[in-house]
Amino acid sequence: SSHRVGFAAEQNLVENMTIESIEIAGLEVMYIPRIISGSGDLIFGEDVLSSFESYAPLPAYLLDFSGYGGQSEMLQRFGMEIRDTASFIISRKRYKELVVPVVPSDRNIAITERPCEGDLIYVPNSKSLFEIMFVEDEEPGFYQLNKKYVWTLRCELVRLNNEKIATGNTEIDTYFGP
Repeated sequence: SSHRVGFAAEQNLVENMTIESIEIAGLEVMYIPRIISGSGDLIFGEDVLSSFESYAPLPAYLLDFSGYGGQSEMLQRFGMEIRDTASFIISRKRYKELVVPVVPSDRNIAITERPCEGDLIYVPNSKSLFEIMFVEDEEPGFYQLNKKYVWTLRCELVRLNNEKIATGNTEIDTYFGP
């Protein structure tokens, strides 16, 4: 069983190194969980009302935007405008520690633990708001020792309709709120 202990320690090490890389090479974003409050039906195109009433700071690595990889450093250095799409890598452990506590209680338990399509990500240094379109679960470069350490969030720049944004973060609410 000492092998098992060593294995867990290795997993811990890899996880901590992953978190550290994201924090060093990445940027801090605000994760904003969506609350669905409407009886609308997405399939029939009826309005589903969303509101956003909480947020959590979360370290994220900007993987690419608009198909150009490796420009995360440029973005940070010059506050470049982000185009329409972006992919962020976030640590599962950090998500659980930082975001899960602010996730609305109306979510069922199975999806509280993971990021959800429809949640928002605010990038302070470019004042961009993204919607998560797809949560990627298998990132080959980050899958080691039989454990998954990250999620990749494929996002698009938000075009808000009539969602209520009152997260309690002045910058976000002033910029995107009513």
